[in-house]
Amino acid sequence: MSGVALANASCGFSLLPQGKSQGSPTSNHLLCSINWDGLDFSWLPDSLHIAYASNRGLFVVNVENGQRRWQQKIWPGYEYTSTWAISTAERGTTVAYVGDAALLVQNIESGENIWTHRYTPFPQRRVALSPDGTRIAFSLSQNTSNAAHQPDIVEVWDIEHGTMLSRYPASLKGQGIARLNDIIWSPDGAFIASIYQDGSVHVWGAANAHLLWRYDASVSSEPCSVLGWSPDGNALVFAATGKTGKSLLGVWNARTGQVRLQTNADVSVTAQNGKDKRITWSPDGTRMAFGVINNIGSAIEVWSLQNGRHLFTCQHVSGQPLYVTWSPDGKYLAAGNYIVGSGELAQGDNGGRSVVQFWDASNGQALFTYSAPKNPEQLAWSPDSRSLALITPLNYGILSNKTCLSLCRYGYKDYMLQVFRVP
Repeated sequence: MSGVALANASCGFSLLPQGKSQGSPTSNHLLCSINWDGLDFSWLPDSLHIAYASNRGLFVVNVENGQRRWQQKIWPGYEYTSTWAISTAERGTTVAYVGDAALLVQNIESGENIWTHRYTPFPQRRVALSPDGTRIAFSLSQNTSNAAHQPDIVEVWDIEHGTMLSRYPASLKGQGIARLNDIIWSPDGAFIASIYQDGSVHVWGAANAHLLWRYDASVSSEPCSVLGWSPDGNALVFAATGKTGKSLLGVWNARTGQVRLQTNADVSVTAQNGKDKRITWSPDGTRMAFGVINNIGSAIEVWSLQNGRHLFTCQHVSGQPLYVTWSPDGKYLAAGNYIVGSGELAQGDNGGRSVVQFWDASNGQALFTYSAPKNPEQLAWSPDSRSLALITPLNYGILSNKTCLSLCRYGYKDYMLQVFRVP
């Protein structure tokens, strides 16, 4: 998706048809609905504004009235229309545009262009801002005749001073073939997990590129996919296919790589967008929630990280809950939920009956639902936990291939960014 259109923004409280409710019936509170054709969005710390990153520039909008606070100008020498991808700092302060010829880093609150880095050699599309937005890590392919047999390099730069801080791996000797798949910063910005396409994982210091430990998929025969750091930075969660063929969910000690817990869990649906995580943490980092496939369909499980035990499974609701997220105040678990009727799977459509389902995060009791057209994704809580933003398509087009299931993203169109007020 590219660009962003705000002409048809509709904001202010609107009462919509009530979705199916589990627990106390609750009316929907749609705070804002804005035409969406952007690349990424993030909440500002004031919980009142959302920043949109698109190939037209950067926009900041008040979610209560839909008014633009400002619109970013196009910076000389950079084509926004060539933007590949976006990386936004977790604290909502900085955004990085990844283009054909350069990285462009901007301050979200002021719109100031604070760093431009032109590439030599041509980079990969793996770019990640540190959580505080002061540093950026990005990968480079080797510009040599035998580049296919060399590992990708990750460079870490100080944005304010425009200086390179570290380069990983510092030496290519004995590293073997390693194509980079993802870069994930620890919450404190001290470490980086590099995830490779063969399922290997390296954890190293962002300041000095010192390797703490590595997980070698070729030795273990269990390629891993890292799902994220714990909020305190002491643990990394991973998913893998075990030697018995069963899906595994595990937690590593982030400093040593030792397994802290591991369980058979078929974690549901690979995220198709980096914002849609398959696992979410309680704000204090002591519990984690994730979606699994079980004998009755999909469910949300909550586990204790401290003792590695299953605490509870969220109350079953109709449909298939996906992309669970934990409110910053620790009160709610929420997930987009497909509700599919007879004959709709063949069309790939869910009949417009998707909802956002809310549970009590302390015990898993189903509380209430909000109606959401078609297929809600990229659920993002405001910092004060009072609002929930999401991207959702309004319509479903005609597919030439009628075999696509409702989980497919093909055919959806007319996307909206919607913001709901949460009680």
